[in-house]
Amino acid sequence: MATKLVEEKKKKENRYRLVVFSDSTFEEIRSFTFRPWYIWAILTAISLIVIIMMVALLIMTPLGTLFAPPNYTDSKELLNLREKVLKLQEAADAQSLYINNLRQILSGEVIIDADSSIAQLPEDSIPSVFRIDEDEQLRRTFDLEQQLQSVGLKNTAIEASYQTIASTVLSATHHRFDQFGI
Repeated sequence: MATKLVEEKKKKENRYRLVVFSDSTFEEIRSFTFRPWYIWAILTAISLIVIIMMVALLIMTPLGTLFAPPNYTDSKELLNLREKVLKLQEAADAQSLYINNLRQILSGEVIIDADSSIAQLPEDSIPSVFRIDEDEQLRRTFDLEQQLQSVGLKNTAIEASYQTIASTVLSATHHRFDQFGI
């Protein structure tokens, strides 16, 4: 047993030589002298450096999520958080726009008319309404009746004409609907 330990110790202390020759001239280019434990130390150091670099690459870049355990990140929770952030961003943008518009209105930079929303519509978007004569007569009669009722007078002749005009308008409307197949 003691002899084995002595032999192993001598093997560790043995020196080895690595010589690099030129292939064409067989001239010695370089010579290295080393012990076996130097090789193990150099290989271990190189391995540790490579491992440390790979771990740093995985930790400091998004590549780590590819190799993460399945429960490492809850994807549903991340999606919910992303959705909340987007909603908050939209709300913040809307509030910012509202505040800027309000500041412009209060400072007098923007003048708002009551009819500005109607005036800005293109003419094509407002449908033209074709009114028939009977309808106009009915409107005038109704307005007259409303004025008389507000004064407290009620005229039966106006009511009768109102009824006849209403029936005429209804029949004309039905006739027009029949023309268009409605």
